[in-house]
Amino acid sequence: MGQERCIACEGELALFGDRDGYAYHRCERCASLQLVPLPTEQFLEQAYAEKYASSGHIPSNAAYSRKVYFNHYQAVIAAIKTHCRQGLVLEAGPGWGGVGEELLASGYTYQAVEPSNDMADYCRRQGLEVIGPSLFTVKGRSYDVIVLSSVFEHLVNHHDWLEHARELLKPGGLVVSTQPTAPFAELMGQCFRLGNMTKPLPQLHQVFCPPWHVALFSLEGMRKLAASHGFQCLEIRPMPQAREAGVNGWMQRILERVNRLGWAVAGEHWPLVIGHIFVLRKE
Repeated sequence: MGQERCIACEGELALFGDRDGYAYHRCERCASLQLVPLPTEQFLEQAYAEKYASSGHIPSNAAYSRKVYFNHYQAVIAAIKTHCRQGLVLEAGPGWGGVGEELLASGYTYQAVEPSNDMADYCRRQGLEVIGPSLFTVKGRSYDVIVLSSVFEHLVNHHDWLEHARELLKPGGLVVSTQPTAPFAELMGQCFRLGNMTKPLPQLHQVFCPPWHVALFSLEGMRKLAASHGFQCLEIRPMPQAREAGVNGWMQRILERVNRLGWAVAGEHWPLVIGHIFVLRKE
């Protein structure tokens, strides 16, 4: 598939805005956002291995990061427990290992793949089994769940990834992914530029963050992408806010309360949810 087409639905793309020398394009069919051109796998593999843990994209202090994102971990595990009470879980991109430790404490069997050398070493020191740098290095195993916590937006090979995930999952197995999504990103990209689409996109840490954030899918786009690889979207949940310190933390708490009300009223059409949790089942 050429880069001039949407990853999710092959719709036509139009420039949405620039950030740090990278260009995000918007799909005119499903409203997903993606970088054009896409970074190469080789470029990102090296960048993640050598730079990601200290890039500032996520806190480089493991203890602080796990505190900030603890409610994310809980939300991921709650989604898993709803559809799979026990079994073997593979996490792609565990970061500092917060989800893995919670899964082990909940009685699941756990393995992980992590491209960052620093993060993989840290997870191993915490007693987590890291079996390789990427999903594609895993062969001949069967999992009940493959989980991604803020990882899917970092991929450049979504189609190959879903195909390989399907091969690794047992019949009826799940992909559970939390990820920032396009509706909030599009709204903020428009509001911060006050209608002047020639201005650079705003520096929003969890949204426009190239080259790490390659694609921000719309909810429709994720459904289409999943279905094209034999996955049924069982449910979509709002992703909770992080819990940073200081003023950012208070703003996050306020936004989460607003989002709870908005989601209750408008559901998936509510645009202020930064990200969503997708539960996909192998058909």
